[in-house]
Amino acid sequence: EWERMALEGKAPEDRRRGLIGVEQIGHSRSRKAVPTLVKALQHDRDEGVRAAAARAVGRAVAKAFADAREDKADELPRMDDARNALVGAMRAEKKNEAIREAAALALGDIGPDARAAAGALGTALKDPS
Repeated sequence: EWERMALEGKAPEDRRRGLIGVEQIGHSRSRKAVPTLVKALQHDRDEGVRAAAARAVGRAVAKAFADAREDKADELPRMDDARNALVGAMRAEKKNEAIREAAALALGDIGPDARAAAGALGTALKDPS
């Protein structure tokens, strides 16, 4: 239900509410949570929803990593697609500072586990557009 609202809600407010629900469900309870947030980041037609999705991706991925560490999992969940989507948003959204900022903050939420994105983050920060 939350996934459908996040991706197919009629109004941007409905989709943002759906994002909150999906984020609260999280990776530990549904392996569809992070991919749903990524899909909203990449495809929603509303800039505010995409920015909210970027922040939600960062928080959800950070929580998934923290949960895995707390559970002493043998390995961390693979979140390369989420990290790459955030980097892609920083590159593609040159005209939308809110989305670029949200993506950069999301990578910061992920912390050292997003270090593979450091080069792209540095490039985006130097980009005057």
